Amino acid sequence: PEGLPAAECLGGGGAYVGFGVTAHDLCCGVTVTNDQTPNGGDGSGSYPLGVTSVTFTATDGQGNAATCSVPVRVEDTMPPTLGLSTLADGARTNSAALNVSGTAADAAGPVTVTVNGEPVAVADGAFSTLVTLVAGENSLTVAVRDAAGNRVSASRTIVLDQNAPQITL
Repeated sequence: PEGLPAAECLGGGGAYVGFGVTAHDLCCGVTVTNDQTPNGGDGSGSYPLGVTSVTFTATDGQGNAATCSVPVRVEDTMPPTLGLSTLADGARTNSAALNVSGTAADAAGPVTVTVNGEPVAVADGAFSTLVTLVAGENSLTVAVRDAAGNRVSASRTIVLDQNAPQITL
């Protein structure tokens, strides 16, 4: 038979997939087993990210057997999440050192984070790094990528203004 529709990885590197097969024989009862679960013709269970082949074997009372394999696909198509605790887009600051911090996560597993193309360590879903600003407008891009290549990013323009106000009479 054809494979099942792909299941989305929802956490822990896998997904629960529910499915089963039936078998019949012209003369006597049939027993169905599979090589992935103890549930006979019911192949439902948790499957890891990727493709797992589930082989079902139907055996009649005379010992005649037939097998079929069904590919179970679990994919990660959802982008990771990104939360920034940094200044808002268009913000102004007088400090040349800007702490860029936030959270990044993915249901399927670990993520990588870059700030302006430079890798940043992620620990328990949190990241933080210092960026040095130059006078005027500064572009800031934070990107998060998961193991499947799904990506999310956020961009900000931060203005460094270290000019003192002018007083006039």
